[in-house]
Amino acid sequence: MFWWNLLLRLAADEIAGVWGVKNELAELKNSLQKIQAYLHDADKRQVEEETVRLWLKNLGEVANEVDNLLDEYNYELLRRKVEIKDQMIRRNSGGIADSAVSLPQARETDSLSVDPIFLGRDIDAYEIINTLIKPSNEVIAVLPIYGMGGVGKTTLARSIFQNQQIAQHFDARIWVCVSENFNEKMLFKRILENVSADDALHDEASREYILKRLRDKLKDGRYLLVLDDWWNDKQSFWEDFKSSLLGVNSTKGNFIIVTTRSKEKRVFSEGEEVPGDLETIGLQIASKCGGLPLVANIIGGTLKMIGKGNWISVLGSKHFLNSKEDANGVLKISFDRLPSSLYKKCFAYCSIFCKDAEIEKERLIQLWMAEGFLAKGDGNVSKEETFNVENRKGDIIPPQVKYLVMKSDVDQHEPAKIEKDVAVDLQALLLAGEIHVDMFNDCKNLRILELQHTDIKELTTSIANLIHLRFLDVSFTKIRAFPKSICKLYNLQTLRAIWCNNLEELPRRLQNLVSLRHFIIVKRSSEALQMPLEIRKLTCL
Repeated sequence: MFWWNLLLRLAADEIAGVWGVKNELAELKNSLQKIQAYLHDADKRQVEEETVRLWLKNLGEVANEVDNLLDEYNYELLRRKVEIKDQMIRRNSGGIADSAVSLPQARETDSLSVDPIFLGRDIDAYEIINTLIKPSNEVIAVLPIYGMGGVGKTTLARSIFQNQQIAQHFDARIWVCVSENFNEKMLFKRILENVSADDALHDEASREYILKRLRDKLKDGRYLLVLDDWWNDKQSFWEDFKSSLLGVNSTKGNFIIVTTRSKEKRVFSEGEEVPGDLETIGLQIASKCGGLPLVANIIGGTLKMIGKGNWISVLGSKHFLNSKEDANGVLKISFDRLPSSLYKKCFAYCSIFCKDAEIEKERLIQLWMAEGFLAKGDGNVSKEETFNVENRKGDIIPPQVKYLVMKSDVDQHEPAKIEKDVAVDLQALLLAGEIHVDMFNDCKNLRILELQHTDIKELTTSIANLIHLRFLDVSFTKIRAFPKSICKLYNLQTLRAIWCNNLEELPRRLQNLVSLRHFIIVKRSSEALQMPLEIRKLTCL
């Protein structure tokens, strides 16, 4: 360990010496911290003067250039670190090739398995069964089963599901193993598959179509739905899911059993009463929302996080709308009262997504992390820095855009292109549809590259030139393999390949991705993907 640390220090000194800027690098780091602190203070004051805002914008651009320069230096340090480690491994291993291990398949439960041992839960099962078969005035009643892994939640739910009284009482029994990667559409699809084996739905089937088929199958009968291994603790997800089920079947007496490890029991609750001293103020605020449910919902979410004094402040805000057409002012109230500039920055970042896009929580967090939002506090994402090109020809991408979303129409003769003077400023590039394989080669400062749902089948070896890259997503593509050069992306923190069913192998030198924290692979194929044995050395995963 002593010699290892010594070699790294010597490598760092050598790189700084080659650059000839060892002292200058220290000064740059200090200056960058001061600039970021200044931008942070300016954001809190909500500067309105145009000249000051322009000056702050230019200052932010300087901060980005300094950050890129320091990042290049850090990349060189990581590159030398990997090279030194590889040399030591070759010297000690005598040229032994890497082995491989198989990626374990995700665990999926079912309702048909027979549990040979069922002890200590008879009373619990009896009480739950009695609850389920009693007359109920609710259309859908929810019965959560909480507990850590291994305590027998699935076994208990299965014993109830297989009970003869339950089978006679309910017209339909449905078992769905939810796991972590489910969205609502996939969940409804699995429910429909359980109800009717004849419904083999293609991936492009809409949520509307799936729900209508589900309504036809369930009709007016009672059903018991078991959602095993529920992980999503987002209340809005649950409420939206339950609302759709209410539209599918309005018969009283339906039940949902949810087994979950989540401690967020409020997710399955029906809501809370407003404290008496706030009810009067709340009614006055509601009357100023112009009859817009969206505005009322957003303001209500803000009020949940603040005290009585701030409720009064919201009531007296000048930003309340004077007409139903002007809702922006009201929405600004929620934005201005976010607890910190970090929250504002992360929220503003969501503007890069297309309208009505479904945003996965984990993916969004990984994007924030790739941008450095979770580690530093410099600046916000402005409207001028984002641009969305979607199914339109002739769009001219303005200069100094940092966050670009491009979706090419399959009917276009030529996929959209990115000019070199635009590419050099890009930090995030989100692509979809038909693309050029080399269209991001000039994006040398790119931190985020998303290729979801593109027609790409391979990545070019020049991907290694994107030395600042933190986030790479090739999900829902027909990519077969990653190029060896991807292992030179030493700053890469997140690599996503979800439903890449053609993916056959991974690079042997994957352990060189020394900054990798999130490595997500999901395949429908039953063939296990071979993982390089040395992947165990990725200690940040």
